[in-house]
Amino acid sequence: MDEIALHIDFLLHSNDCVIIPGLGGFVVNVAKVERNGLWGIDIPTCELIFNYKLTYNDGLLAESLMKTNDISYESAIKKIKSACDELNRLLLKGDEVEWENLGVFKGVNENKPVFLPNKLYIRPQYYGLSNARLKPLSLISTNSNNKNSIPVKYFMQYISSGIAIAILFFFIVVSYNNNNSPKSQQAEIVSKSLIFNTNKSKSLSQKAQNLSNVQNKRANTDLEKVENQPAHAATDIENTMLQSKSVKNYYIIVGVFEVSDLAEKTLNSLKNKGFNTASILKRYGRLDVYSASFDDKKEAQKFLMKFKEENPRYKDAWLSYY
Repeated sequence: MDEIALHIDFLLHSNDCVIIPGLGGFVVNVAKVERNGLWGIDIPTCELIFNYKLTYNDGLLAESLMKTNDISYESAIKKIKSACDELNRLLLKGDEVEWENLGVFKGVNENKPVFLPNKLYIRPQYYGLSNARLKPLSLISTNSNNKNSIPVKYFMQYISSGIAIAILFFFIVVSYNNNNSPKSQQAEIVSKSLIFNTNKSKSLSQKAQNLSNVQNKRANTDLEKVENQPAHAATDIENTMLQSKSVKNYYIIVGVFEVSDLAEKTLNSLKNKGFNTASILKRYGRLDVYSASFDDKKEAQKFLMKFKEENPRYKDAWLSYY
């Protein structure tokens, strides 16, 4: 019988109800954390009750006995029935039966056992908790008798003064380094050239103007050379300019890489398959390998569909515009 009580106590740690077939059920009602007044917090509480009307076998107690004693279900049910019979026999004699941590059975009323639950029952996860009474920091009075305590406002003043001194020291060090290390690059709050070197700014502006004049003269000279060239030479130049303007903007991208070796390997594979116009677009932080390029979008889309059908390896190829 004591073994049955221990199993029930253990099962109630994680179950709200444990039923003893033919006797009744133990139920635990848990009240969660509650606010008490303005600053109080009460811990969860547990209420243990016994209901003799709960006689349906939920199997929890039998399963616990089966796992612990390595017995069959039928043997577990027999153990439970034997414990219930012994309990009823003792109660009919007028004895009190205490189940540790759960409560006490006292006599029988209308052929039903009378159970007095343990009012201090609590689940293990709540052990050690106690009700809390909090108070805002602003309401906590300082102890005037403690001469070593420092008020908060004075403490903040000390911190502010320390920060101000640290900033002032920083500016002094920076200024000293700028004055004594002319060859080294030092941080300056205000550029000296904006304040003191106005003449130097004027000389730089004059140099820039002279450089612009020289570049204009060179450009005019190059233009005269082009105009003086024969007609066939001018035609070649125009053709070159037309070719540079007709850049193919639609690319059939087959892969994007960060490592050049992998990009080159993919490019060689494409060229071995006959895609002689395949190449690599070098972009910031990446290398785009393409199999072909077009200046017409519809042609590019048509080529992409055919390319993916004939080359399943590159079924994820896509059309990109640059």
